[in-house]
Amino acid sequence: MSRFYFCGMTERQRYIEQLKRDLVSDDTGTVVSALKRCRESGDVSLVPALISLYAGTQVAMVRQEVAEMLSALKVSGAESAFMTALRAEALRPIRHDLIAFMWHSALQPAGYLAELVGIAIEGSYAEALECLTLVESLEGPFAEEQVLESLSEVRKHLATAPESDKKALMREFLIMLDTAVKE
Repeated sequence: MSRFYFCGMTERQRYIEQLKRDLVSDDTGTVVSALKRCRESGDVSLVPALISLYAGTQVAMVRQEVAEMLSALKVSGAESAFMTALRAEALRPIRHDLIAFMWHSALQPAGYLAELVGIAIEGSYAEALECLTLVESLEGPFAEEQVLESLSEVRKHLATAPESDKKALMREFLIMLDTAVKE
């Protein structure tokens, strides 16, 4: 390897890049070791790698460890990494889990209100429930434009959706959003 490969990288950046490589190792021991080091690093740039590992691993112990980590994040800026993951079609099978991780970590994606409402509308009942739980936990304030857009989309959905448990849940979303407008 050229000695210039790491030119310009700090020791911390090299450490994080090595962690990312270790997280995708075929050796379970290397992955488990990397997970322990990730817990100590507190670096937001590791969140996408952890989400990918959660989505792709077949090792139950690794998946459980990653789930625990993603449910207890205490790093700022993780909201954008999660929202990027929620948009990824390849990660759609774990979207419910990702929203739950956001709530458990007390993340505050207030700037993504309209996007979360969109996920609730298009997603499953379980995804809508997780979105409602997450949005209810947000401290706000919300951008008026996002609240009004969200209200409009929920109303459109309610006008055309057949009666179901999800429709009842979306009515709760509407009440919560109406309250947000009035505040």
